[in-house]
Amino acid sequence: MYNGVTSSAPFLTPDPLGVLIFSVVAHTGLYSGSDISSSELKRLFLQGGEPGKVAAGRQAGAGSRSTLLGFLQGQGPGLQVSGNSCPPPAGSAVCTEYSNTELLSFLNETRNAIGYAEIDQESNGHPVGYPDASVLSINGIAPTSANVRNGLYNFATVANLYMPPHPSALAKSFYQYLLQYIAANQSGGLITCSGVPKRLEANC
Repeated sequence: MYNGVTSSAPFLTPDPLGVLIFSVVAHTGLYSGSDISSSELKRLFLQGGEPGKVAAGRQAGAGSRSTLLGFLQGQGPGLQVSGNSCPPPAGSAVCTEYSNTELLSFLNETRNAIGYAEIDQESNGHPVGYPDASVLSINGIAPTSANVRNGLYNFATVANLYMPPHPSALAKSFYQYLLQYIAANQSGGLITCSGVPKRLEANC
């Protein structure tokens, strides 16, 4: 599976599972009002960071990282920040984690950290299991399925399952099971392809 489109599987065919919604997440209290502007996100993740804050992201090649870069670069040119493993060394304002869970744990434990992640479940503005991390709105727009459907929130991408052009019967069966499972167990962070707006139908 890959969130978005990748060139790492040149002989495989993408089969869409739905639209995955990403959220900007910061340690609770770092941003009053739980809101951040897209211009500040650019400073943090494209232009080297900000003093006193740690911009924590995913490693190069991750679907969530590619989606964020596309979302921010669509609003103006910028440089991509690479970063070190989290926590960053002294003097560095950026770092990366290998998994979604590790990133959320770092944000939950680090008072001046901000990052981005897939949120399966949210409770009172916090990712479930991470009480000291808060989900932020971007330019006043919350990362909800309703805001993705109406076109207000665009930090989202199609999640694809990559398969051979002619998959086996077992692979086809698993794919159909996966679609049924997702439809029956929808999280707040995923819109199935049957429910996406027309502007996203072409990729789903």
